[in-house]
Amino acid sequence: MTREEAFRRAKELNISLEDFLFRPSQEDTSSAVPSSLGLKARIHPMSERSDTLLPKPLLVIPGLSDRKGVDSVQPFGFEFFQLPASTFEPVLNVASPPSYVLGPGDEIVVTVWGETKLNYQLQINREGNAVIPDVGPVSANGVTINEFRQRILQRMSTIYSGLDRRYGTPNTFLDVSLGKLRTIQVFVLGEVVRPGGYIVSSFSTAFHALYLAGGPSVNGTMRRVAVSRKGTKLAPIDLYDYIVHGDNSNDVRLQDGDVVFVKPAGKRIAVIGSVNRPAIYEVKEKETVGNLISLAGGLRFDAYTDRVHIERIVPFSDRDKIRKNLLDIDISFGSHPDMMNSAASLEDGDVVSIFKIADLAENRVSIVGSVNKPGRFELQKQMRVRDLILAADSLKRSTFGDRGTLFRILPNLRHEIYSFSPRKALEGDADHNLLLANE
Repeated sequence: MTREEAFRRAKELNISLEDFLFRPSQEDTSSAVPSSLGLKARIHPMSERSDTLLPKPLLVIPGLSDRKGVDSVQPFGFEFFQLPASTFEPVLNVASPPSYVLGPGDEIVVTVWGETKLNYQLQINREGNAVIPDVGPVSANGVTINEFRQRILQRMSTIYSGLDRRYGTPNTFLDVSLGKLRTIQVFVLGEVVRPGGYIVSSFSTAFHALYLAGGPSVNGTMRRVAVSRKGTKLAPIDLYDYIVHGDNSNDVRLQDGDVVFVKPAGKRIAVIGSVNRPAIYEVKEKETVGNLISLAGGLRFDAYTDRVHIERIVPFSDRDKIRKNLLDIDISFGSHPDMMNSAASLEDGDVVSIFKIADLAENRVSIVGSVNKPGRFELQKQMRVRDLILAADSLKRSTFGDRGTLFRILPNLRHEIYSFSPRKALEGDADHNLLLANE
């Protein structure tokens, strides 16, 4: 039940809200919903502060969570539904959306001003009609506010001539708006945390119903949530569009009797390493490595873009050809765009590793020892030993000027060692003022 319903019920029983929410008897809590509906009330304590202090439970995906490197990441998106349900309750004090469909229980406010002044608050009855004084019943079931306004205007124009535009400029005007909203009963079933029936506002959508039900369980899909209406299945909802991109355009406004059904999850892939959101993701059938990296928020700035490694459990269809259980697959790329647009396919249970770049500098030299400002410096074009010593604020007064050592790291990571005289290098002797290379 909503926060307001809980407050009202606690007040009726003359007890505090906390005592009502945590009382041991279920008789009072179940009676908060009319018994004719055959439902128990869903009570949600709206204490956001206490909820956020509780440790979040770790979710385990069998077959994935116990793999090396995957034990530190969680399935993506489920923490979104661990917030209090009140956080996502529909806002009621907004203008009526043009697509809102009227039904029994809605209150309609009809206002007429000008030569004739009227104000009616009409409730749509069980037959789906709004009964207007001096006009009679007008069908309102299953139509939008604008469509109902046209119906009323047409009927009332026969009685109030000032509304009729056929006889010149009208001097009476009519407006229709929503008053109190009806409640509807919907069902959230399948792989959800708290399946069952829920009484919600008629402004509620499939997302709101899922929040009340605690969201998909760890076995439920995030990519193919189904909504059934009178035996007809509507377009499936992809929760990743909402969570990843903030796009709720595929959300469905619910009607009385709708069923929100969460199927078992599809293919799940773990992505670890240098991505912005390492996690376990559910992917659709034709989604690729490039799509997976996009779901993970893209690459981090330190990602290595030449290669991706995939640890794959041999699929059922290939187990008669491959004797062992695991495959290690390397995918090479020529550039960052090639990696982001990769069309490499994925299999259920894959672990995709994005590596970090090696700590190798391109233009770095270092100087240590008896100089005034030792440390790392940028390798300039045609830079020599004398230039580096001067960049380090020259030698200290106590320096032994006849001996210095140059350590050079070759591209194959082998080391070479050269001896020189710092004193002669500062004098410009070509045999000691050596040309410097990277590292």
